[in-house]
Amino acid sequence: MEREDLQSPSVDTLVETIFYLTTRFAFSQDSALIYAINLHFAMLERHVEASSSLSNTSRRLRAQWLSLLDKLESHNDQCAHKLGSKIGLSDIH
Repeated sequence: MEREDLQSPSVDTLVETIFYLTTRFAFSQDSALIYAINLHFAMLERHVEASSSLSNTSRRLRAQWLSLLDKLESHNDQCAHKLGSKIGLSDIH
């Protein structure tokens, strides 16, 4: 992946923002936050001032968060299907 050298936030700012977003997610379980977390990990991964270790860790953590998003979306789809079946909406396409 190509490293960014444009007006990127500092490494510290990205890390602080990731801390904030992950803490908000822990309290709210709002899956929309995962998109922001993913974006910030991607920016950190490509940041010109990030060490190779930090870039690799960011890449791995981003993959974990995307995996969690897939699980949450799958669970939500299953719940919606069950609810639709209970109220007679399973035949509507």
